[in-house]
Amino acid sequence: MRNNDIPKPIIKGTQPATGNSAFKLKNIEWLQQHHQEYHGQWIALHNGQLLGAHESFVELRQVLKNLGQLKSTIFINLKVNV
Repeated sequence: MRNNDIPKPIIKGTQPATGNSAFKLKNIEWLQQHHQEYHGQWIALHNGQLLGAHESFVELRQVLKNLGQLKSTIFINLKVNV
């Protein structure tokens, strides 16, 4: 795959993410404790709680959208080795 084949990111908002820092800390704590259980998947977290996991971001997002759980949800790709 050439660099030209990679689509450019689409920016849908210009405001920085906001939110309660306690929520962020809870999400970080959850990740530290559980990230290996979901290796190779996308996960969705809210306030330190797992809302779902799937190999496909599109599928995970659609499920959460259908459940009305997109607001304040963070999506994290655990497919990448850091």
